[in-house]
Amino acid sequence: MAKRGLLMHTAIYVVVILFLLAINLSTYPKVLWIKWPMMGWGLGLLFHVLGVVLFTRSERQIRVD
Repeated sequence: MAKRGLLMHTAIYVVVILFLLAINLSTYPKVLWIKWPMMGWGLGLLFHVLGVVLFTRSERQIRVD
């Protein structure tokens, strides 16, 4: 279930970032403001990845122990 949520988060991230990139390049390509939402949301996505990986790993250890 957690991996499915991560997959959805990643897919939405990619779609939205591509949409924002298209807006950025079509309106004012000299200034790439897209980097700010990409980094901010990317950091949140990184924490989501770490949470899923660490949670899954700790859950496996609990089952083994």
